Amino acid sequence: MSPRRHHRSVFSGILPVMPTTISEARIARRCRRLRCIAASVLVVIASLGCAQERARPNIVLVSIDSLRHDHLHCAGYERETTPTIDRLAQEGVRFESAVSTTSWTLPAHAALFTGLYDSSHGLVDNGQRLAPELTTLAESLAAEGYHTAGFFGGPYLHDTFGLGDGFEVWQSCMTAIPDDLGDAEMRDESRARKGLSHRDVTGPRTLEEVTRWAETRPKGRPFFLFVHLWDVHYDFIPPPPYDRLFDPDYRGSISGAGFMENPAVNRKMDPRDLAHLVALYDGEIRFTDEILGKILDVLRARGTQDDTLTVITADHGEEFFEHNGKGHQKTLFDEVVRVPLVLHWPGQLPAGHVVSDQVRSIDLMPTLLGVARASKLPQ
Repeated sequence: MSPRRHHRSVFSGILPVMPTTISEARIARRCRRLRCIAASVLVVIASLGCAQERARPNIVLVSIDSLRHDHLHCAGYERETTPTIDRLAQEGVRFESAVSTTSWTLPAHAALFTGLYDSSHGLVDNGQRLAPELTTLAESLAAEGYHTAGFFGGPYLHDTFGLGDGFEVWQSCMTAIPDDLGDAEMRDESRARKGLSHRDVTGPRTLEEVTRWAETRPKGRPFFLFVHLWDVHYDFIPPPPYDRLFDPDYRGSISGAGFMENPAVNRKMDPRDLAHLVALYDGEIRFTDEILGKILDVLRARGTQDDTLTVITADHGEEFFEHNGKGHQKTLFDEVVRVPLVLHWPGQLPAGHVVSDQVRSIDLMPTLLGVARASKLPQ
């Protein structure tokens, strides 16, 4: 039996839905049978006008690991943590209530790539690999003629877990963990859990690898680019000047290194020290936002921005003792499952629009296949 999908388009409520072709109407009926909240995402493309004549757009999907929605400046956060994302939101659409399926990286990305709940895709532990019979977003877009490339900075995106299926390019940007780490070592993730990945700074290498790809990518067909930006994830060790940007006057002894292992980082810690940890987290966000801006500048310099739908989201958030716990993977509070979602598509989406209705990370796969006018949705 095929895994059950209950999809809606994240474009619901933004654009009118008007089926205009037999195939779109057929897909809409299929979605109704699957109890979709809205009509098929493929139908949305027809409402954009001249859908059959438009070239398929490029698609850029950016997942910023551990980024909380409520730490976006454009979402009301007092610190200016996200000028790049703020600009995209001002020119595009921001979602107030986007939720992940879970609070840790591996299953959250599997859900993002398959459009399935964690209980259906089954990739929920270190020793597992995504089932080959499941169709990923990259596989679906590759079948539609897209060039697919992905760049990742954290261990749970390593190819051993199967999340690279469907990508022509699937490049690790980790610097502390060797690219050729064996399957058994990566599945156990023992080396990563000892702190190698948590101490890593991968944003600059990610920028380098994406730039190299942009200069040499195949021309003449649309591309699907996935970028996983890791540095917001603990440990919170932003490089200068981001390490002091939001708390320049701190004189205490707490650092962002060893966040999970440090016994001094606990629910009874001094509020001033906790405030400094949050400031370091915000510094990581600002640093990563700068990397994101440079990546988008690379694409813009090559003339692709106007024909590109850019999606900014996260796999999960982070707790700072709001419910007596820290980090992620242990609970499902808003701090860890409510994630950013911003869509930017020049001339195609209303600028500055904010959607309050709840959407889910599993809604993104069918939405992006709709944008690509895919011939079929995965079974």
